[in-house]
Amino acid sequence: MHTTTDAYADWPITAHLRAISSSKYFRNGIFLAVIADIVCIAQETQSMAYAHSMNIPAAFQHLELIFMSIYLTEFLIKFIARPFGYWKEKYNRLDFIILVMGLVQLIVTYWVPDFEDLAVLRIMRSLRALRAFRGISFMRSLQVVVEALINTLRNNVVDIIILLLLIMFIFGVLGHYLFAGDPSSTSHKDWGTLGDSFMTLFIYVCADGWLPYQETLSHDGFVGSELFTAFFIFIGNFIIANMFIGVICQNIDDATRIDKEEQAKKKREARLIKREVFLRRQQQDISELLAQTGKGEEDNFQDIVKEMVGTLRHEDVVPMSHINCNLTWLETFSVTLTHRENTLYRIQQLQFGIANCLAEYVDQRLNSRTKQDP
Repeated sequence: MHTTTDAYADWPITAHLRAISSSKYFRNGIFLAVIADIVCIAQETQSMAYAHSMNIPAAFQHLELIFMSIYLTEFLIKFIARPFGYWKEKYNRLDFIILVMGLVQLIVTYWVPDFEDLAVLRIMRSLRALRAFRGISFMRSLQVVVEALINTLRNNVVDIIILLLLIMFIFGVLGHYLFAGDPSSTSHKDWGTLGDSFMTLFIYVCADGWLPYQETLSHDGFVGSELFTAFFIFIGNFIIANMFIGVICQNIDDATRIDKEEQAKKKREARLIKREVFLRRQQQDISELLAQTGKGEEDNFQDIVKEMVGTLRHEDVVPMSHINCNLTWLETFSVTLTHRENTLYRIQQLQFGIANCLAEYVDQRLNSRTKQDP
């Protein structure tokens, strides 16, 4: 029993669009369009900066219309081909959101004369840069890295950040009481408040630009500040930062393993689909054969085959496209097998004769040696 989804999938136009959306030429064409769109956006931004104006050149407006037409056509083809499966892929949902944002911005551009004077719409136009994310859906390896990064931010990064903030709070309080000193001193502006201490420690965590802060502490006469700085950089940068990198690497390995399992699952599902299609075609062929012979479905198919075999004659045409259907080749192969069997039998008989001759020779040598011994 076919459902509504199966009936829709059997439509010729749906199957044709599904073949188009799955074609590598279609995917490569959309990918090239995305790259060209990114280049045009960069060139448009650069030209507007040189002109010192927010007015969009007419050429880029026409290019924007062309690219949006391409993206809209891509959406229609994919949606009509798989109306229910389209929304299951997260990157398709991302493409749809970017498409809607682009269409809204494009419609407002043509309907609102003073587009450049509206800050909200200018922000929407700047969000066209998000189209660069569309390139992720065309590179599977990049998808694995992005998914690993998202899993890291969603599952592990909160714990690492909380640990880092606790360590920064402890060292921030210590730095405030140790290095705040005289309000007129240079170190006071770096460690005078807890917020200033946090900003200074954040620079220590990045391990970039921390040397002037340490020179200020040494200049103000804080003995042992070098140990404080070295110890915090060791904990904050060498341990916490590398821990974050290690978590990302672990998530990338997990995402790669999961991706391989999903690809293997998709291959198995594709094989099952091909098998179902083959069985469905086979059933259709059998139904057509039954209709041509005038038999009903209740008749035994083997009886129909036997009846057809009984009507075959020697002069009937047989398919010769495959070598297994060539009668001359079959006869030659049968004769070759017979000769091979006879040859093996003769080789076995020869081996037995050689073995008997060697046994008789050994017996004669033993008897002659026995007679010679006193």
